[in-house]
Amino acid sequence: MQANCTRGTLSKTCGKKANINNNFAQQNVPAEAETARLSLNSTLAFETKYKDIKKMNITEIPFNKFIEILSDDRDKSHLNLEFKDHMKNHLGTVHASAQFSLGEACSGLCLQRTFPQLENSVVPILRKCEVKFKRPANSNIRAQAEIIEENVKRFEHQLERKGRASIEVAVDVLDQDGTITMSGSYEWFAQKI
Repeated sequence: MQANCTRGTLSKTCGKKANINNNFAQQNVPAEAETARLSLNSTLAFETKYKDIKKMNITEIPFNKFIEILSDDRDKSHLNLEFKDHMKNHLGTVHASAQFSLGEACSGLCLQRTFPQLENSVVPILRKCEVKFKRPANSNIRAQAEIIEENVKRFEHQLERKGRASIEVAVDVLDQDGTITMSGSYEWFAQKI
C-alpha cells in the first residue's frame, strides 16, 4: 500500500512522523517551514513506496528480460545482448536503443557491484545520460562499465551527509570483435529509503 502523505490525508503506513508533520502543516507557518514540510512529505512518500525493494537481478527487470539482456558467463560485471532480427534497425545493424538499453542495464549492475552495502537501503534512478555511437554493430554486443574511484568517494560522502547523491558510470558497448560501438556516461541519482 502506498502512503498518501499530503496535507489532510494520511495513510496508516505513514506512521508517527507523518502525523507530526500533518499537525505542523495545519498551523500558520512561514514559507520556509512549509517548504520543509513538503520536502518531508515527499521523502515519506518515497520511503513508503520503495520500502519493499528486494535484491535486484538486473537481467530479471521486465524490460531487460523482454529484450533478452543476459549475464556474461565469463565476466559477471559484463552484460550481453544477442544480435537477433528484432534488435535490428533499418540498416540491418543493432538498433541504437538496444545498445543504449544494454549500457543502462550494465551501469546499474556496476552500481550494485560497487556498492553492495547499499542494497535495500537506497533507490537508484537514472537521472541523465550522454551516449555516442561510434561504429555500427553487426554482431552480438556486450557492455562493460566502471566508476572512477574519486566519484565513489564523493558519492559515499554526499549520501552519508544528505541522504541522497548522484554518481556517473562510464559504459562501453562492444561488438564480438572488441570494437567499441557505443560509449556513454550514465548519471544515477540515489536516495536513502
